[in-house]
Amino acid sequence: MADEIAEATQGRGEYIDQPLTERNFGIVRSWLPRWCWNMASNFAKIRQEFLDEKKWHYNLAMHQGKSKGPAVILGAGPSLNETGQYLKDWKGPVFCPESMAHTCLYYEHQPEYILLFDAHPNNYKAFLKGVDWKGSTLITNPSATEEIGEWPYDKLYYRMKHEPKIEFSRFKAGPFQ
Repeated sequence: MADEIAEATQGRGEYIDQPLTERNFGIVRSWLPRWCWNMASNFAKIRQEFLDEKKWHYNLAMHQGKSKGPAVILGAGPSLNETGQYLKDWKGPVFCPESMAHTCLYYEHQPEYILLFDAHPNNYKAFLKGVDWKGSTLITNPSATEEIGEWPYDKLYYRMKHEPKIEFSRFKAGPFQ
């Protein structure tokens, strides 16, 4: 089975039998065109935000005062079925990925911070669009989905740190396959 997977995916990204460095290169290589497109698509909006809101001074440590006390970092898993009920009365901030934001609403706690990492073009539409998230801060990066410009509320940006791990000499000139 592993041989069939390796043969079927040869030259098209990642597969499990690859050594870790090769697998990581395959992942980065497959996402790099999307990241670049998204960053270019988001540039004008982000530039204007930085000019209007002086966001070049932002970092998470400076973004205090939204909530006091310990935080909950929410993830998917079986323990959430038992503990989710306590979110309603939680006084501290809740951090969750975009895929768990509706779960927070289900348990009657709007998340203070929603993290959008994934550059897949459907994630913003599937998890964040069409809901009033006023009061929630989106934490994302310029290479995330090109729809981040639609988010009308508070945003914090971070820089992805894949560059030191990318061996650009391994990329061939021309379009990616």
